Amino acid sequence: MFAKFKLEPLSIDGNRYYNIGKNLYEENLSAIRSELDDYVTEGNSLSAKKIEDDWFPKVTADIFLSHSHADERTVIQLAGWLKEYLNVRTFVDSCVWAYCDDLINAMERKYNSQNDPSISRQICSHVYMILNTALHKMIDKTECLIFYHTPQSVAYKDYLGKTALYSPWIYSELLMGNLIQSKSLMEHRPNILKESTQHFSQLKVEYKICLDGYESMDADNLNEWEEAVSNRKKYISRTLSPYDSMDILYDLYSLKDKGYFKGKSAERDYYIG
Repeated sequence: MFAKFKLEPLSIDGNRYYNIGKNLYEENLSAIRSELDDYVTEGNSLSAKKIEDDWFPKVTADIFLSHSHADERTVIQLAGWLKEYLNVRTFVDSCVWAYCDDLINAMERKYNSQNDPSISRQICSHVYMILNTALHKMIDKTECLIFYHTPQSVAYKDYLGKTALYSPWIYSELLMGNLIQSKSLMEHRPNILKESTQHFSQLKVEYKICLDGYESMDADNLNEWEEAVSNRKKYISRTLSPYDSMDILYDLYSLKDKGYFKGKSAERDYYIG
């Protein structure tokens, strides 16, 4: 991860972007789905490594988008908009949780846990841990983490003047965004140098969150980004790559100079979009 943003609520009109985003979403769903038998080792145990690897086998994304399930349609539209105008690939985190229940149910059938609640609890614990670890790896893998900051994802606590949220999954992703060591863009782009959401009952557990270090982003910033990309297209004779579009975003926030060659012994950024 190179940069992280806190995106304020926005409105995206029309089904066109949703259809584009939905196609991308479905592609990721297909990529991370696998038969339970593929995860079973010779000792009849489950391989956590196989599950983590299989759920992100060929997923390539520039942005990891963390969001509340209630905002899923808007987030999918945003993924379509980003792809259509900026050629940027987005990984929507609910792609993973969409199959969480399926995996749990398959494991419960395999281990005949209907008559033993303790086995069901163990299965749930292992699945949540495995998928959470896989998501953390995906955050580390992508250049950019965007948290869609809406009333659905964050509960405002006026009497304390603090913010909190009820989703353990969003909490885990944001916490990981704060803990993962920032990488330089060159570490994300080595080749350049060479050429179901879980449904809970009324139980609510508060997770205190820290959004320090998250750059603020709203619809105006997205429009500014799109305009800058559009202007860049007028002056070059090729299609903009995802890297081009992401660099323009970082330029708008003056982020590239802060870490493009972090840890590298190079004099200047010579990647020209």
